[in-house]
Amino acid sequence: MSAVARWDQPRVVRTPQRRRHLTLVPSNQPVARLGRDEVRLTMRGRRVLAALVLTTLIAAGWGAGRAFASSPSATQLVVQPGQTLSEVAHQAYPQLPVAEAVVRLQLANDLNTLHVHPGQSLTAPR
Repeated sequence: MSAVARWDQPRVVRTPQRRRHLTLVPSNQPVARLGRDEVRLTMRGRRVLAALVLTTLIAAGWGAGRAFASSPSATQLVVQPGQTLSEVAHQAYPQLPVAEAVVRLQLANDLNTLHVHPGQSLTAPR
């Protein structure tokens, strides 16, 4: 194809689509009241509104769950000098085997060892 043949073809120029824009309204003209069908939400507005409603429902459900949740009673124990975790566990759960009582105390207090220190406060859930 020669350069002359290309000149004969019409060149297509794309014009950008016009977007809506705000215009100023003179202050001396009366402003028309918007009716119920004239108020419109954009897609972004709908998403924000849906997110707000969803957040409110989640917060209300979480708050209601915390208010009505029956928290098990827990006993606070303080480790005395010379006391081991097994002794504290047996004191907290006399009806259980010592090994199971120790495991319950470890899980409730995030302990990863059997070592306890005098004066350390432990929670024993019921």
